[in-house]
Amino acid sequence: MVLSPLFYLEELLSIQDFGVVTGRLLAVLVYGLFLGVAYKMLRLHLEKKISLGGAFLMGLNPVLIHVAPFNRDDIPAALFTALAFFFYLKSARKPKWKYFVLSACFITVTMVTRYNLIPLLFLVIFLHEFLSCQTRISFREGTLTIQGRPSGGKSASFF
Repeated sequence: MVLSPLFYLEELLSIQDFGVVTGRLLAVLVYGLFLGVAYKMLRLHLEKKISLGGAFLMGLNPVLIHVAPFNRDDIPAALFTALAFFFYLKSARKPKWKYFVLSACFITVTMVTRYNLIPLLFLVIFLHEFLSCQTRISFREGTLTIQGRPSGGKSASFF
C-alpha cells in the first residue's frame, strides 16, 4: 500500500480531519484568486476605486460566501470562468494569440469542471460580440448569417 506525503504529515501533526481542513483552506484560497481575477477584469473597463468596490461587493455575495469554505466544484468553476472571460476581453482589446489561446484553455477547463456552464460561456461571448459592433443579421436560403464590424475594422461572420 502506497501512502501520500499528506498522510505522513497528518500523522506527524496528529490533526484529525486534516484533509477537510486542507480542502477548505484551498477552497478559500481559490475564492480569493477569483476575487483577484474579478478585480482585474473590472479594471479593463473601470477606474481603480470602482473596480475595487465591485470586487468587494462580489466578495460579499452570500451564495459564494456559503460555498467558498467547502470542497465543491462551484468555486473553481467561478475562477476558471472569470479567467476565460478576462482573457477573452484582453483578446478583444489587443488581438494577440496568447490571449486567444489562454481564453480557449480556460473555457475548456471551465467546461470540464462544470458542464452546465457551457451555454453561459458561449452566450456571454456571443452577446459581447453582438453588442460591441455594428451587427447585421440576415436569413437567406436557410442560412443564418451574422456579420458585423468590430472596433478593429475587421469583418466577422458567425454560423
